[in-house]
Amino acid sequence: MRNVLLLCVSLAIVSTCGSLKTFREELKDTVVAYNDFLRWNEFNKAKNFVDESVRQEFEARVQAAKNVKIADYRILNTDFEAEKGEQIVEVEFDYYTSPTYLVKTLMDKQKWSYVYVEKGKEKRWRLMTPIPDFR
Repeated sequence: MRNVLLLCVSLAIVSTCGSLKTFREELKDTVVAYNDFLRWNEFNKAKNFVDESVRQEFEARVQAAKNVKIADYRILNTDFEAEKGEQIVEVEFDYYTSPTYLVKTLMDKQKWSYVYVEKGKEKRWRLMTPIPDFR
């Protein structure tokens, strides 16, 4: 009886750790995919990661940033605490605008939340902040 109880507790701990790892990996993969789309100026694809509540502002900022080219980005906050269902991710962008081609650096604090998506009953990571105001 004691061995069965120990086995059940061990399995519960292992399955919880495994699901948290998957949760973290899903957040990391989502953040990387979104920022890769920004990096390659694929704003229509990046828009799919943005929550409906900020989508209009996102689109307006995309229009304002049409001359912006992102040269590189770095995810500075790699200590993902996805278990909370919310995460602030700090991303540093190197970018330039034509015709100056002067490279500037900007820090973006992206707020990600694990929410139910409109089109389904599953939860996904959604960006709750628009793209930064590149100036």
